[in-house]
Amino acid sequence: MKYYYSVHMRGSNSIKDALPAVLNENEALKQIYSKPYSGLRLKDKVLYQTDENGMAINPYELLDPVGYGIPDETEDVEIELDSGVRITEGGTAMMAWARMQFDDVPEEERIRVFNSLLRYCELDTLAMVMIHQHWEYLKSIIDNK
Repeated sequence: MKYYYSVHMRGSNSIKDALPAVLNENEALKQIYSKPYSGLRLKDKVLYQTDENGMAINPYELLDPVGYGIPDETEDVEIELDSGVRITEGGTAMMAWARMQFDDVPEEERIRVFNSLLRYCELDTLAMVMIHQHWEYLKSIIDNK
């Protein structure tokens, strides 16, 4: 297989768009990831869930909210705890990491942000595995024709 594109990726090649696309298209992945997944930091997280239209919810949106001290990307303000904000992409992760470098960050906040970063990074790695699993599935179909 030389390339892959899904209409569910909405014109993007981002892993963040490829992941829900492969979950929408692969029944085996749906079965595997509709059960609680327990990795190093993602504990008992169901990564395949659907919205009201039966489409896969992006697993990044299923990560636990952190909120603590993460600057908003579009404005120069910090987000309040319990705001529902999640670390779901690299820019937010970098800002969260940068914020933790300051001495005035309370230990509770530091721990919570650090754990959110670890969950985000684990999901990034798992997303690559899930996409690879889908590609191997597609390759097996092509090879058997």
